[in-house]
Amino acid sequence: MARLATFAFLVGLVLSACGGSGQPIEVLDARIGQPTGPNAGLYMTVRSSESDTLLGGSTDAATSVAVHETETSDDGTMTMVHVEGFALEPGEDLVLEPGGRHIMLVDVDRLEVGETVTVNLTFEKAGEVTIEAPVVAPAETMGH
Repeated sequence: MARLATFAFLVGLVLSACGGSGQPIEVLDARIGQPTGPNAGLYMTVRSSESDTLLGGSTDAATSVAVHETETSDDGTMTMVHVEGFALEPGEDLVLEPGGRHIMLVDVDRLEVGETVTVNLTFEKAGEVTIEAPVVAPAETMGH
């Protein structure tokens, strides 16, 4: 019986050390399209193990960070609309991509392809999650 208790204790330690309780938020394929003007788009896929909301963020590379969604009018005109946040549900990927949902870095510093930008994403429940996003050529933001 003592061996079983010791084994259970050790398994708990290993799971804890390996992130068994884990961070509820996972960010994949984060990238920033090199800006051709004062703003830059941040694109990524976000997964969460629990319901949450991506509210926005911050970075030293921009004056502000906004959560946007692209809408298309009846005449085909595309406009970006500020939204309060993007809902995350367990088991469902939140895909941020050009022409759809995205994070807008407003009034960015000059960003060059190959640089890496630190961005602090803000979630309603998970709080702040820091990511590193490479700056890529605008063409590389498409097709993900």
